[in-house]
Amino acid sequence: MTWLLSSSNFPFTLALTLMLMIGLIEVLGLFFGASLSHLMESLLPKIHGSHLHVEHGLFSEIFSWLKIKELPFIIVLIISLLAFGMSGLILQMMVYNVSHSLLPSFIASITALFIAIPMIRMSAKLCSNFIIKEETSAVSQDSFIGMPALIILGKAEKGSPAQAKVVDSHNKQHYIMVEPMEETEFFNTGNTVLLIERHKGIYFAIESTLY
Repeated sequence: MTWLLSSSNFPFTLALTLMLMIGLIEVLGLFFGASLSHLMESLLPKIHGSHLHVEHGLFSEIFSWLKIKELPFIIVLIISLLAFGMSGLILQMMVYNVSHSLLPSFIASITALFIAIPMIRMSAKLCSNFIIKEETSAVSQDSFIGMPALIILGKAEKGSPAQAKVVDSHNKQHYIMVEPMEETEFFNTGNTVLLIERHKGIYFAIESTLY
């Protein structure tokens, strides 16, 4: 434990700790109807549909080579943290076995980053292949427009969205954030609403009188 918490290994231990925390939050989200992916989607303007999306330029080429261009942001983050953390700890272990000392954290971090890049690419490629197979029956999030949704967590007010559940045409459940279209309107848990439009990961709805 002391070896893991040493200053030379701190960046790698921190990366693995963050990875585990993100994984735990996502697992808890399955039970409470919340999702870190949806939160990221609403906070980061460069992430559309919770996927990394860059149209042109150097970053687009880099993302394409790394096979992460169309992966969900959370998966990219977890893969990157795991690759960096494991690369660093394995590197430090090998150096310690030879010299009985550890590399300074800065040098070890730069070296581990270069080691992690091909690991990220390989892992992302495997995940991409799996996700493509899983998404053959996937639907666009914009396709939810015009569909009913059930408020399942919180009170939705203008500027304060609540968690809702919508069932797509393949009978799969999706968890989204919803707020009312009108300033004076609000929705309580258990209310059914009609989705009208979507902006920056938030769906705007009106009261449904048909469901």
